[in-house]
Amino acid sequence: MKAVEFTAKIENNRISLPKNKEYLIEGKEVKVIVLIKEESNAFQQLAQEEFLDGYAKEDSMYDKL
Repeated sequence: MKAVEFTAKIENNRISLPKNKEYLIEGKEVKVIVLIKEESNAFQQLAQEEFLDGYAKEDSMYDKL
């Protein structure tokens, strides 16, 4: 399976495909995954904080490898 990435907007419950992509062939079966851009990055910020909270002072020895 080949991965293709592009941005689009939902209009009338439809997503338009780019017309200039030779691999987007009419009738071709595809698997669709929709990633919705979030307005707030609060979750990402919390995840980063939680990750860094798990970083102990003793872990700094690995930074020099």
